[in-house]
Amino acid sequence: MQAFKLYFKVFKRAAFPMVMLYLLIFGLIIGLFAFNFKYSSDFGFEAQKSKVAVVDDDNSELSRAFVSYINENSQPVELGTSEQAINDALFFNDADYIIIIPKGFGEDFLKDGNAKLKSYSSPNSIRAVYAERMAESYLKLLDVYVKNGNLSFEQAKDNVEADLALKAKVSMASINQSDTSSLKRTVDYSAYVITCMVILSVSLTMLAINKGDAKKRNLASPISASKIGLQVFLGNAVVSFICFALIILIMLAIFKEDFLSIYGVLHSLNILVYTLVCLGISFLIGNLASKNAVNAICNVIALGGSFLGGAFVPQEFLSDSVKNIAVIDPIFWFVKANNAITSISTFNFKTISPVLYFMFVQLLFAVLFFSAAMLAIKYKRRKN
Repeated sequence: MQAFKLYFKVFKRAAFPMVMLYLLIFGLIIGLFAFNFKYSSDFGFEAQKSKVAVVDDDNSELSRAFVSYINENSQPVELGTSEQAINDALFFNDADYIIIIPKGFGEDFLKDGNAKLKSYSSPNSIRAVYAERMAESYLKLLDVYVKNGNLSFEQAKDNVEADLALKAKVSMASINQSDTSSLKRTVDYSAYVITCMVILSVSLTMLAINKGDAKKRNLASPISASKIGLQVFLGNAVVSFICFALIILIMLAIFKEDFLSIYGVLHSLNILVYTLVCLGISFLIGNLASKNAVNAICNVIALGGSFLGGAFVPQEFLSDSVKNIAVIDPIFWFVKANNAITSISTFNFKTISPVLYFMFVQLLFAVLFFSAAMLAIKYKRRKN
């Protein structure tokens, strides 16, 4: 395994600093993702009671029941009856909604149901609208029971309060948001980092081995060229797997239990498949390009592919024409697999099949690049 050992000596000198640089960049990116998610993912709904003031000038059985219901379901506000007191309360936001029950309201309401309340509200206030709807609901329901139920007022009041006490149980259900947003977007971004890490590490190491003293040492070695090539390829595979493992370890360290799920397993498998694609690309570049061109080629493939394939810009925002072109980009299929993984709610063969198909397409790209690299090697040997 002489060539294999030589590979890692060359890798440490030629490509290791670049790998660490991109690994640091990726760590900072997903660290920011996790930090932003931590302070933005706690969400919920909590109903706030309106501040309501009720002035009861009627003091009838109905008005007292009405005032009791309003006070129980709002923040009661003590208020004077003067116009100045009302205006001040609304201006200084001491009350959202003010109800004045005129004298004789209860008698008129029970007689024909057309009695009207006098009310004031803060302009453009949602809580004022809520308080108004609450008051209207009570009176309308009470009118229905009084007119059509042949019930006494006390029975009608009890029925109304029982009906209004029924509340729908609201729960906000969601798949863990780090899976669907923060984690998913991070996995998408990993395509850029893996592309850069694998291409630079593999291509630069191969170019260094195939030139200069390393090449002369291999030519003078009793080991056959095929065995040297096999050991170099094994070194490429080990370095690529190390890049993959480092990415997974960073995600595990930051996302923890979110990544230790079936979603995390599928995302990891997708990253591994794409790493094989990057290995194929790197193997081809290492046999065709010059050392000075590797950085430029890497930037074109990583940046261009990430923008075109939807790693940086979500695929739903890409135009149809861009998507039609992007089918030749492996990152496009990598991101499609991530999208399919995120959309799964029930795991069975039918729901996982799209994910496996998108991974299979990536493997076809890997086979294509490896085949092109082998043809390039064969051509160079014939030429030499």
